[in-house]
Formats: sequence, C-alpha cells, structure tokens
Amino acid sequence: MRILVIGGTGFIGSHVSRQLFEAGHTVCVFHRGQTATILPERVLRLYGCLSSELTYSFPEEVLKFTPDSVIHMIAMNKNDAQAVVDTFRERTGRLVVISSGDVYLAYA
Repeated sequence: MRILVIGGTGFIGSHVSRQLFEAGHTVCVFHRGQTATILPERVLRLYGCLSSELTYSFPEEVLKFTPDSVIHMIAMNKNDAQAVVDTFRERTGRLVVISSGDVYLAYA
C-alpha cells in the first residue's frame, strides 16, 4: 500500500512512518524539513509549507505520489482537516486525521 504521512517526522509521526515502512508499505512523508528524524532511506521525503495556514494546494509532487491512504498527523484546526479532506477526497481510499489540537485548546 502507498501511504502519505503529512507531518511524519515528529515524535508520533516518525514512529508511525517507520512502522508502516517496516510493515512493507511504500511511505512518503510530507513535512517542513525542520525536524531531524531517522527514517529508513527508502522513505520518500517531500518538503513544503505545513502550518495552521495549510493551503488547499498541496505541491504537485505530493499529489503525484498517488497514495492509497493518507495520514494527517498535524491537523491543528478545522481548516487543516478540511483542506486535506477536500484535496484527497477523490484521490485516496482512506484518510486518517490525527491531532492533539483540542488537548491544548488550539481548536478554533
């Protein structure tokens, strides 16, 4: 299975990305490139803007990866979640959105 992990280099995301790869999946991590993490060499890394202002236009190279599943690790508010839903609705079979935003009262 081809899996896109958005924000897959933080504490939880790096473990998720690594375990998916070790389970035999093709993994692509889309992140800012600001967090150094150890991932297997064959995990594809794509860099781009990731913030609470995540736009509805993911870079073309992310879309070209054509994931079977998308895991969004950093959805901090409704707009982040809606952007990934709208972008990947017709492009993937499964979308998982994981966030601790509510825990920190960061939700809109």
